[in-house]
Amino acid sequence: MASEAGKTFQRFAVFGESSSSGTEMNNKNFSKLCKDCGIMDGKTVTSTDVDIVFSKVKAKNARTITFQQFQEAMKELAQKRFKDKNPDEALENVYKLMEGKDPATTGVTALPSPGHHTLSNSSKALHLVGQRTLHDLTPAMSPTASASSPVSLPSPPHPGSRRLL
Repeated sequence: MASEAGKTFQRFAVFGESSSSGTEMNNKNFSKLCKDCGIMDGKTVTSTDVDIVFSKVKAKNARTITFQQFQEAMKELAQKRFKDKNPDEALENVYKLMEGKDPATTGVTALPSPGHHTLSNSSKALHLVGQRTLHDLTPAMSPTASASSPVSLPSPPHPGSRRLL
């Protein structure tokens, strides 16, 4: 069972860390593993519990944990997650939750490719000057105004000034 946990540990340890060898895991990826595998349920095991256990098992000045420290953390979280089971059964249940799991990428927004312009219809674009639209700045043509008469546009407020309502 621990070898399957080792594979899951490695998959999560390298997730988002291009320079990681997969032998150590940071707190962010540890929390992600606990959440994605269902160890963190939000009731018996919360994100705070996960952070506390991570801090408890890691070395004093370290930012990552080894697989051995990870196993210690799983023992602690298992007892909290499965209170009605004995420690060995609880740990086995946690390892079952981890079996074959990969880091989830659902809900993650992909970045647009460089050079790709997302606004393709310029007629729908809203042109802004300061925080006013061009339509707001263009006075309506009145019968007394002529097309050739100069129009003075109000200046946008100074960024540091405050306007009272």
